[in-house]
Amino acid sequence: MKIKNIEPKPYEKSVLPSIIFEVEISHVKYQEAIIGINGWLETDDGKILSSIDEHIYEKTKANEIGARGSSFDLRFKEEIYKTRIIAFIRKQSLDYIEKRRIADKKGDVRLN
Repeated sequence: MKIKNIEPKPYEKSVLPSIIFEVEISHVKYQEAIIGINGWLETDDGKILSSIDEHIYEKTKANEIGARGSSFDLRFKEEIYKTRIIAFIRKQSLDYIEKRRIADKKGDVRLN
């Protein structure tokens, strides 16, 4: 599996300040299965800003696997799994982001 693309955008359906990340992950069908995506949004200095949770983009997930040396061998191919990950940002996190932005010469904040 490999993350191919991440596109961050403001999540405007939320009353709370939020970021939605449109994510594309390459995987080999029948060899790898994506069960779910969640984790933490961090700054480059390791401070956690928010938890992140997957919002299903496609109706079906890539959740099938097959055995090698079987009739599935011909079906093993790379596919792209598209999903959305949402991070709700609290005031304390916004304040920390602003502090990091002021400290950076370009005014950038790097997220992991």
